[in-house]
Amino acid sequence: MPRSLPFLFLVTSACGALEMPVAPDASSSKDASPTCAAETDAAFCARLGATCEDETAADNCGTMRTASCGTCGGTDACVANVCKAPVCSSFAFPNQTLATALNDTGKQDAVTGVTPDGKTILSQRGQSCGNFRLILSDTSGLVTTNHDLTGNAELSAMQIASEGTLALTADGLTIIGTSADGTALLASHRAALGSATFSAATGTDFTNLAVVAPRRIDFPVISSDDLALYYRITGDADPSVDGLYESVRTSTSVPFPAGTRMSNLVSSFGAVTGISTDRMTLFLQTNSFSTVALTRRSLVQPFTNPNMPAPPPVVPGFRTRPLGDCNSLVATCTPGGCAGEEVCVFTK
Repeated sequence: MPRSLPFLFLVTSACGALEMPVAPDASSSKDASPTCAAETDAAFCARLGATCEDETAADNCGTMRTASCGTCGGTDACVANVCKAPVCSSFAFPNQTLATALNDTGKQDAVTGVTPDGKTILSQRGQSCGNFRLILSDTSGLVTTNHDLTGNAELSAMQIASEGTLALTADGLTIIGTSADGTALLASHRAALGSATFSAATGTDFTNLAVVAPRRIDFPVISSDDLALYYRITGDADPSVDGLYESVRTSTSVPFPAGTRMSNLVSSFGAVTGISTDRMTLFLQTNSFSTVALTRRSLVQPFTNPNMPAPPPVVPGFRTRPLGDCNSLVATCTPGGCAGEEVCVFTK
């Protein structure tokens, strides 16, 4: 029934027509609009399909409002108030190809760093476990050039002959490595891809991460934006100190701050081997020559097992490192055992 409105009733008298207000019929009050109950911020965001940042729109009562709808993985992860899908959204890589340019038959070949485009790879090659030679491979077009850096004097302050001591930045220009005494991280730079000339190794960016013997720092992995560094600390008498650490800096122009030990779930694995370009998926090596993936939905959240309560997803190989689009991996593809270990590329 339409809402009743006050109206005027004419009363005739000797003095003429009088206008007298008459109240609406009390029975019409049942048709008055009830007070609107405003939806919660969560319901507001869900109704509008917004999953990140601030959304401004009319709510269910027709009132304009602004609500915070959450955060995503990074500065480019929120588009039109919707989080981008994680770079690594699946972990099936059924196709395997031997990376012939990175292998020497009968020797142990181990990838220790790779650029997101896969065109520059840092690897170690040895006759048996340890005593590696350091090989830097640059690919331009269809040609791959291998630089043997084993005798490079500028890298001598790093443990280049030991496994799990080296990393490579996303631009392929900087090698990061554990210091000779095992207590610090150092970096050495080259001016351009294709060059085998590096600067003397220094620890300027990693001063806050240094440990005191008998602690040891190793297995460094750096994110593609050079803002997050992952590493392992071992050798402490307190088991709550040993584990896998994350250090995040706000800019590449400042050193990395002291790292934070990651959750017991993360630290239960042997080492971080790779991080996706959006820093939402962490690849971790187990103690049985395999690799698992842990994920998160925001850079401020801890990494968790996406398969809970089942075991985390397993990805092919070990020493596994994702390429930029996470549609391919570079990894050791033969069983552990040193001699004969080869490098493969796994694709979807």
